Amino acid sequence: MNTFKNQYLSYSRLALFERCPMAFEFRYIRKAPSHTVDHLEFGSLVHATLEAYLKKLVEQQFVGKISLTDLHAEFRRQWQASDLMGMEWFREGETVLAKYVDVFPDFDYRGVVGLEYEFNLIVGEFTLHGFIDKIEVLKDGTLHIVDYKTNRLLTSQAD
Repeated sequence: MNTFKNQYLSYSRLALFERCPMAFEFRYIRKAPSHTVDHLEFGSLVHATLEAYLKKLVEQQFVGKISLTDLHAEFRRQWQASDLMGMEWFREGETVLAKYVDVFPDFDYRGVVGLEYEFNLIVGEFTLHGFIDKIEVLKDGTLHIVDYKTNRLLTSQAD
């Protein structure tokens, strides 16, 4: 009998186990092939759009209001390169990005510490692995960590 030892944790793995231990077993223990699900592809597409767009703003040393028109143009570029289909997903993407601009209308490259920042945190015998979507230092020195959510209103947690 194979003994499974999961030394590598991530939010996705923990959330899957919490939601459905059997799905966790099939995916990570039995290594059953998985099929891309549209909502997962959609989330990846929105993340890729924000990452590409915000990286351009950092490279341009941009300070000012985010352009929803430019952000939607980046989404269209990412959309064309993806396998996602259906106007409902396209419209949803535009809606989610509009919400992003409503929540985060201003951008200052000088405060951006990281975009899609990968981390590994050793916790006992485990390694917690993940990505932080955006890290900013606010004017008062507060660290602002942003976690994009495409299945509900975009949220952030300030530390």
